[in-house]
Amino acid sequence: MSEKAQQPSQRIFPILSRSDIMAFAALFVSLAALLVSIYEANIMKEQQLIMQSQQKASLLPYLSQNQMSSFSIDQCSFVYKVSNQGLGPALIKSTQLTFNDTLIENYLQFSEELKRVFPKDIEPSLSFMDIKSRFLPAGEELKLIEIQFDPFQGQYDLFSKLVFNYEFCYCSVFDDCWLLSSDNSAVELDKPCGE
Repeated sequence: MSEKAQQPSQRIFPILSRSDIMAFAALFVSLAALLVSIYEANIMKEQQLIMQSQQKASLLPYLSQNQMSSFSIDQCSFVYKVSNQGLGPALIKSTQLTFNDTLIENYLQFSEELKRVFPKDIEPSLSFMDIKSRFLPAGEELKLIEIQFDPFQGQYDLFSKLVFNYEFCYCSVFDDCWLLSSDNSAVELDKPCGE
C-alpha cells in the first residue's frame, strides 16, 4: 500500500514523472544556451569584420602626382613627383610612362625622345627613376623625372607642348589595388595589379 501511495505523489502531470520534467528542463536550458552561443558567435564575427575594415582604412595608401616647372635666368627645370598622402605604405607594382604619345620603356629611349623635342643647340639633363616593385611609405614623395636645361628663346612654348602621362598600379599591404592616372584619379581594381 505504501508503494501505491508514493506513486501518485511523484507524478506532477498524469503522464510525466519528475525525472522526465527535469530532463526536458535540462534539454530546454541546453537549447537556449546553444542559441545564445550561436548569437554571440555572429556578433563576434561582425565585430571582427568591422575591426578588419577599420584596420584596412588605417593603412590605406593614397598616391598623387604633381609636376612643377621653374624658369630662372641661369637654369630651367621640370620636375615630376609622386607622393603618398595616405596613412599606409603603397607597393607600386607597375608603371607606364608616355611622353608625347610615345610609350617610354627605359632611360635611353626617354633621353632620345627629349633630344627630338628640344632645339639642337640645347642639351637637356635628364634624371629618371622607374619605381616598379618599390614601397612608398606614407608621407613620402619621390622625384621621378627631372629635366634641367639652359634657358633659350621659346622655352615656354616648348613646355606647353610637353605631355607626360604616368600611370601607376599600386596596392596596400592588404592587396587592395588602385590604378592612378595622370589626372590623379584613382580607380580601385577588383584584382591585384597585373592579373
